[in-house]
Amino acid sequence: YRFRVKACNANNECSSYSSASNTVTILPVPSTPSAPIASVSNGDDINLSWSAINGTTYYYRQVSVDGSGWYGTTQHHSTSASYQNQAARSYRFRIKACNANNECSSYSSASNTVTILPVPSTPSAPLASISEGDDINLSWDAVDDATYYYRQVNVNDEGWYGTTQHTETNISYLDQSARSYRFRVKACNALNSCSPYSASSTPVTILPVPDSPPAPEAHIINDSDITISWDAVPGAAYY
Repeated sequence: YRFRVKACNANNECSSYSSASNTVTILPVPSTPSAPIASVSNGDDINLSWSAINGTTYYYRQVSVDGSGWYGTTQHHSTSASYQNQAARSYRFRIKACNANNECSSYSSASNTVTILPVPSTPSAPLASISEGDDINLSWDAVDDATYYYRQVNVNDEGWYGTTQHTETNISYLDQSARSYRFRVKACNALNSCSPYSASSTPVTILPVPDSPPAPEAHIINDSDITISWDAVPGAAYY
């Protein structure tokens, strides 16, 4: 809109019209945005995005935590926002679009709910034992909020490697080589946020199977007593 005016006296004699006023523009109120989309990354970061609305200069965002009311109004000039290192709670978001005259739409409907899960605590050291001579049994206590565990092994104290994922808290390894073994585990939640690794298990050692002894020698003593002897075999604990 532009305007001009002229002045008139009591006899209805008038001046010319003034020059035009400055232009003022009434902007349309932006339409209500669709519900924003929320997602979680890196375990505790929230990413929020929404579709742009024509005629919008900025947006207001609100959050609802754990089903509480809406609060935490913040202003954004883009159609995305990221929030790092969020607490372990449930989150929903809504937005409204505003024009350059600060006239705003209604708030959108709520986003999908995203949940930041607590990071599991560090497991206690696992327990390792040997059965059947060369089988290793490994177990550890379950940790609250854990969805799965990572296990690593250290063979002959040569460093940690061999990371494997497990949903149970016990594992068996059959027919293992003659070596010394230690294990450690860490717990992870459904968003792949993990605890530190546990302390190491007590070492367990698979011993080599002794070689077959050479033929023993038998001797008769005192006509009716028999003695028997054989060469010792390295690694043998008994015969």
